[in-house]
Amino acid sequence: MDKVRISLLRMACRFFSTKPIIIALVSLLWLFSGKASHSQPRVIDIRDEARLFRIVGSDVSDRLGIGLQTADLNTDGLDDLLIGSDQALDLLRANRVGRVDLFYGTSLANVGTIDLLTPQPPPDFTLFGESLYARFGTQIIDGDFDGNGIQDLAVAAPFHIANNMEAAGRVYILFGESFQPPTRVMSAANADVFIDGAGSGGACRPVSGKSGFQSRWA
Repeated sequence: MDKVRISLLRMACRFFSTKPIIIALVSLLWLFSGKASHSQPRVIDIRDEARLFRIVGSDVSDRLGIGLQTADLNTDGLDDLLIGSDQALDLLRANRVGRVDLFYGTSLANVGTIDLLTPQPPPDFTLFGESLYARFGTQIIDGDFDGNGIQDLAVAAPFHIANNMEAAGRVYILFGESFQPPTRVMSAANADVFIDGAGSGGACRPVSGKSGFQSRWA
């Protein structure tokens, strides 16, 4: 495992020379700060607590880091961090519905460790999945989907049961206003738009979220 980690870090140093380096393994995420050298890539010891910010998953099987995305969601000039844990437990710690945690850049300014079981500081926003084992949080993207100048989020749950078909999948879209303060915790069931897969046949049906927006995909 140590050799694998070292190889991952070497590749990251080569390709991510101007941004923080993010390495995610099962239920543990390391965020390395600083600028790497193209000519002399270095190996960083993950035990060097002076160089890293560590985020630990809330459960041994939650697969924190399966989905990762950075975006300036609060328009303060700093990249914010979105972390998907597609096997995470729900708010009551009863069902594995998956979750996405948002940390604003200002929350990651200092090195240290955040344990998502008892986080200090807590995530700035947490979005829980709505169905068991749907792998919510596997993929996360941002974009201005409604054209109002505010960044929105789309989160995938590829194993969601839709149209009475196993693993048809569902994509949840949250418009930017939905996850701004003071909102801290939300269920994906309250997303603004749902887009359901239609199975192997390729046909689709329109679906809608709380916004009333409808989408038909082929």
